[in-house]
Amino acid sequence: MKNITRTLLAVLFAFTLALVPFTANAQTDAQAEAASVELTISEVNLDGPSIEDVTVTVTNGTGEPVKKGEVTFSGPINWTVYPDTQKVKAIRPGASAEVTFQIRVPEQRDDFLERIFTATVTYEGGDGTGTASVERKQQSGTPPTVPTGTVFASDFDWQEATNGYGSIGRDLSNSGGPIKLNGQTFEKGLGVHAASDIRYYTGGKCTSFTAKVGVDDYQATLGSISFSVLADGEELVKTPVMGATTETATIDVDISGATYVTLSVDDGGDGINYDHGDWADAKFTCAG
Repeated sequence: MKNITRTLLAVLFAFTLALVPFTANAQTDAQAEAASVELTISEVNLDGPSIEDVTVTVTNGTGEPVKKGEVTFSGPINWTVYPDTQKVKAIRPGASAEVTFQIRVPEQRDDFLERIFTATVTYEGGDGTGTASVERKQQSGTPPTVPTGTVFASDFDWQEATNGYGSIGRDLSNSGGPIKLNGQTFEKGLGVHAASDIRYYTGGKCTSFTAKVGVDDYQATLGSISFSVLADGEELVKTPVMGATTETATIDVDISGATYVTLSVDDGGDGINYDHGDWADAKFTCAG
């Protein structure tokens, strides 16, 4: 009987020891997950033209000191920011550090715009070596009306756009000729040149975007580009790098709930020379 009792006690003791570290580790992991290095961006005065100060605050929410960090800040396309980076010194647990950037704000436009500002910190210490980022979105003007039904991208007014060379062609290629992919001519579409971004306001009312894409036939042998569609900054789809003889690709992507959709073309990693791209037969389906 004594042997049985000793055996039961030993098993119970071992079981209790096994539970203790498991519980402690679970609590530690939960605390570590909750603790982080976080960023905030101060409100930006959009009533330009002016040069505005923007403060980025870095907060150490971990239980260990942040030894050092480097902060970058960027604004909308073509807005100049100075300096490129700012350094932060040690930040004790629970404390914050501030860095200030200057941004050149252009004259405010009457139409509706959503301006996106992004800050990123790369740091050492705290919860390890890593990065943290934050976006600040500010709107001005009255939101535009979103079309109803199926609308071609070339008939849909975009909010912002950049093009690597020349103008974006509405129902024309970047060279000014017809949109043509692998011998097929398209009456509707957008002709661009890498690097290109076209940003549409869809207001959460569009459900899909479709297009045929590739290097325009104006370039018979040269050119290398990749097409991607982003919803509120998140990449939904991206093609492999396409050359002049690559088979035409089809994009058909769900954009439900997106406030903004961006059509992007990059240079394939080898520079923008000869990079004529087409969003052929590109169209949105929207509820309006």
